[in-house]
Amino acid sequence: LGKQGYDAVKMMKSAETFYQSIAFPKLPETFWERSMLTRPRDRDVQCHPSAWHMDGKQDVRIKMCTRPIYDDLRTIYHELGHVYYYLWYQDQPFIFQTGAHDGFHEAVGDTVNLSMTPAYLAEIGLVPPVKPSQEAVINQQMKMALEKIAFLPFGKMIDEWRWQVFSGQVQPENYNAAWWALREKYQGIRPPVERTEADFDPVPRAGQHAVHAVLPVVHPAVPVPEGALRCGRVQGPAVGVLRLWQRGSRPEVRRNARQGRQPAVAGHAVRAD
Repeated sequence: LGKQGYDAVKMMKSAETFYQSIAFPKLPETFWERSMLTRPRDRDVQCHPSAWHMDGKQDVRIKMCTRPIYDDLRTIYHELGHVYYYLWYQDQPFIFQTGAHDGFHEAVGDTVNLSMTPAYLAEIGLVPPVKPSQEAVINQQMKMALEKIAFLPFGKMIDEWRWQVFSGQVQPENYNAAWWALREKYQGIRPPVERTEADFDPVPRAGQHAVHAVLPVVHPAVPVPEGALRCGRVQGPAVGVLRLWQRGSRPEVRRNARQGRQPAVAGHAVRAD
């Protein structure tokens, strides 16, 4: 990609062209003006790729620290699936301006990724033409299996652990033990050395991104007293979320948790990964 002059904008344009080829429109001009497609030089940011619907209408954006590599190209094609889904239901009543299920949002981009075959990559000039072969099919199937099938037990495990924490079934003094119990149950793995509650192993995968980012997914199911969000405080089952924040590694996360606050959410903004 780098040798062929692909930067973040050209990679995004490639994905936009693909969606246009299946009858979707061009992206709004504001998408190009307001998206963060590369890592800023003047501040630290969370680089995990995500798509945002800021106003329920045409203000759609992507936040991503794009690198000229194939994995990031696939991610862009996936993230634009969220963006076009946002645009497609923007004229629906407010209650319907979301995916029917979180899996629907993910499925759009994942389905498009299935079209990024060697033949397609050759068609857009990224790789030389390739002849179909049994070996190539097996390689492609193995790659898909390693990406998708191998992830299933981890995905089941991390969501089950989250909900045990959010519901209060698992208390802070047992966070790490519960994490490893589920890893052994679903993934069949154990830690190479003894772990204690002082270690908090969920942080790398759950604490730094996934658990904080899960709020837009879980918050409709968390009862919050009227006025609680306006005054910046949450109660009830949301306490489990705050306890988890408290174990996070970022100073602002610990501060929000101590004060019983959740991070500010801008207006109508909705995000998806």
